[in-house]
Amino acid sequence: MWDVSYGGGHFVALEGGSGAYNSTDGRTWSGPFPAGGEFIAHNETGRAVMADHYGGGFAYSDDNGESWTDSGFSTGFGLSALTYGAGRFVAVGRSSSVHASSDGVNWSLAGSIPDGSPSCNDIAFGGGRFVVAGAGDHLGGSGIWYSDDGSTWHWATADRRLSRRGGFGGHSVAYRP
Repeated sequence: MWDVSYGGGHFVALEGGSGAYNSTDGRTWSGPFPAGGEFIAHNETGRAVMADHYGGGFAYSDDNGESWTDSGFSTGFGLSALTYGAGRFVAVGRSSSVHASSDGVNWSLAGSIPDGSPSCNDIAFGGGRFVVAGAGDHLGGSGIWYSDDGSTWHWATADRRLSRRGGFGGHSVAYRP
């Protein structure tokens, strides 16, 4: 399994481009249902959106992952993570570009990570803020960036870099209230 999300009273898990599964309790699962993405997020209405790691495309489901509709939009590069917060889905990937959608259907370029980290590996939303973990920028380090709107990004550390030697590989980020 690549990713799992919860919304609308259901968990939906994606199996690396080969299927989706759903569950109301996280213990008993139904599926697989046809699905082609690796990353998933839900909004407050229960709409699930998945992103394709390899092709950069998006699809959405309003029936707990049992069927998916292609959004018809592709970033043109692979995606690494997807989240929902502040009324929008936000996706990052193997580019400094950030794409967003308020409905999971209509996507647009929403901004870019400063200094163009070529590998934005994860994104999370919590406490009213989006946070991205990235690695391998042109200065050779890893970094964390934050945004209050998913469009305008800022460095999260005083020295503007977190070194790989310091133990941070820039691969994941999470929020805990």
